[in-house]
Amino acid sequence: MTTAEGVDAWTAANKVITTSHFALIRDRPDARALPVSDAVAGAMMQMKGTRGSWVEVTFPDGRSGFIEQSNVEDYARWRASRRLTPQNVENVAKMFMGVPYLWGGTSPKGMDCSGFTKTVYRLNGFELGRDANQQAEMGEEVAVTEEFDNLSKGDLLFFGRKASTDRPERITHVGIYLANKEFIHAPGGASIRVNSFDPAAPHYREGLRKSFVRARRIIGAAQVPEVQSH
Repeated sequence: MTTAEGVDAWTAANKVITTSHFALIRDRPDARALPVSDAVAGAMMQMKGTRGSWVEVTFPDGRSGFIEQSNVEDYARWRASRRLTPQNVENVAKMFMGVPYLWGGTSPKGMDCSGFTKTVYRLNGFELGRDANQQAEMGEEVAVTEEFDNLSKGDLLFFGRKASTDRPERITHVGIYLANKEFIHAPGGASIRVNSFDPAAPHYREGLRKSFVRARRIIGAAQVPEVQSH
């Protein structure tokens, strides 16, 4: 799919989106058939047709196979059903609890911090930038208080180094605020988990509180692009 015509054909085609964490595409519509590839949450494929409880799909590189219908949803119907709400963001984020950290990862096989936040918002129908410093420029700035009481569920939290007179701001980590000073994130060398800004909480991490820089609100903000069908 390297020609302009190929790109146009892919964009215009009926597609399905993977809604399960992980699924195999097989060379026949049979659970015992050999795998052709796999698909992870959010992966889109062209739909060629159905055979019983299987969907025949094609990848952009031309490979084709069959995936069980329970693992995918019609893309247009899925897209129309997305509602970017605080609770939906939390629900999707918590689906990935325990997924291991993987630098550059954006799937349930492994995620880094910004890959996690990007995937959560993508599965809610909206596209964030790939890296934490890009995401830190999206949405609207939140004036965070010492008690974090003006944060809302779904806000992006950014960590790193605050700007000073001799050094610029440096964003190195991102997470998603939940409630009651808790947030969910993918810390390096660990797995996706919930931590707290509250020193009295058992899952408090002083280093994270000290390295907190600022927050951005995505839900309800203008100029946050929706997921496109390509």
